[in-house]
Amino acid sequence: MKGAIAKANEIIEATPGAVMPQQFENPANPDIHRRTTAEEIWNDTNGEVDIVVSGVGTGGTITGVGEVLKARKPSVRMVAVDRRIRPFSPAERPAPTRFRGSAPDSFPPSSTEA
Repeated sequence: MKGAIAKANEIIEATPGAVMPQQFENPANPDIHRRTTAEEIWNDTNGEVDIVVSGVGTGGTITGVGEVLKARKPSVRMVAVDRRIRPFSPAERPAPTRFRGSAPDSFPPSSTEA
């Protein structure tokens, strides 16, 4: 993933008017899940949600949903699902993944420990 981001940055620098949304760093990513996904889960469960299991890609979904639900019901458990062999530590060599939406060599800045 780091190589892809580096290449995207090269393209941005060489292309006048080009922009990159930065889904890993864009605060709009978790924010949209605070305003939509969390509300949908809360409303659909009538506030009786106990646990949310979410795949991890950019971290936006689990972060945004977790912040809202835990503020309303602190006992809610947020569980991040990822491949067993994919390392999260930047010190480890990234493992390739076929798990769609996951980022094999980053733990995004948009995520928190919600």
